[in-house]
Amino acid sequence: MKNENIILTINKKPQSDIGADLIALEVETDDRMASIFKLVLPLVTAKKPGTLAYLNDNRLKIGASVAVKAGFGIKTETLIDGYITHLKPQIEQDPTKCIIEVWGMDKSIRMDRIEVLKAWTNKTDSDIAREILKKYSLIPDVESTTVVHNEKVSTIVQRETDIQFLKRLAERNGFVCYVESSTGYFKKPVLSKPPTAELRFDFDENAVLKTISVEVNGVSPTGAKMYQVDRLNKKTVSVEVSKSNWKKLGLSTPDSLCTSIFKSPVVFAGKNAATGSQEMKALCEGMVSEAEMFVTLRGEVAANKLGKVIKTGQIVKISGVGDMYGGLYYLSHVTHSFSKSGYIQHIEARRNGLGSLSLASIAAGASAAALTALDFAPLSGSGKSQ
Repeated sequence: MKNENIILTINKKPQSDIGADLIALEVETDDRMASIFKLVLPLVTAKKPGTLAYLNDNRLKIGASVAVKAGFGIKTETLIDGYITHLKPQIEQDPTKCIIEVWGMDKSIRMDRIEVLKAWTNKTDSDIAREILKKYSLIPDVESTTVVHNEKVSTIVQRETDIQFLKRLAERNGFVCYVESSTGYFKKPVLSKPPTAELRFDFDENAVLKTISVEVNGVSPTGAKMYQVDRLNKKTVSVEVSKSNWKKLGLSTPDSLCTSIFKSPVVFAGKNAATGSQEMKALCEGMVSEAEMFVTLRGEVAANKLGKVIKTGQIVKISGVGDMYGGLYYLSHVTHSFSKSGYIQHIEARRNGLGSLSLASIAAGASAAALTALDFAPLSGSGKSQ
């Protein structure tokens, strides 16, 4: 077991005294929402008995910058870099119950303060994303789009805050959009990366993956269609997408779940605007790809036993639960929890297939329907999963 190393800075200065007094610290990250943090501190400490420490601490102010790094040994990863947004003191006659909660959000909070009315002409969506992210001194990690919005054909009009606008553009391209530390992401989820960690479930106390729950949503996969009138020639343009082009993380894909009785549904993208068939196709592909992530896994990882920080957007390998639900998953949500009990990572991971890809060579030539019938491996007499 390894001991975690936490570095807390406020206004770019290390805060060892606050770190030593911490009751709890949580950092919640997501690939589609803003990341948030919560610090819980005692108001009555051994250093200053009979006083309400931290209640009037000048460091704990709305707008103060806060960064949290964590790791093992000398190597650390930035979990969040943002600002204090809420202070919640709780004062009772029992000194042990006197606490203050300090809440905050990542740097995207600065992008969500002012609604903007602006026409973006002769630019691609990726051009717009880069320009907005740089305005906030963020490093753009942007996947390029090709459609240039010519003002003679269609002008992109922004009527919302910058982050809301970027998320709208991301949605129609099938992208995720979020801020992590000093980087702004505007791109498709990268499912082709190698796994950064293996999370193994076991029945003994040394297991890395302590709990696990899985939901297989058989009605989630869907096809998508879109119809639109071309503004230049007044002809109807139609696009239909039935399968995702995202890399498959499992053997049994969503289309193999559907039968003549239980068919995959089709939805119409009627409330979204797009410029021509290329953008229409990207929008529909994004809808289909998102819907095909029909397997959701939630679990609790003993980070001290893993000895590694795992983060949103990474690929992990789940093992010890059999071939049906084991294999590669994309991390869409991670909550890092630090307390006196240690470092716990609560994960939410998704994928677009059932059955471990490691079975591909064994099951070569088997039908997709047969692969969905994979059973759990039997439990050994030692009480450990195989």
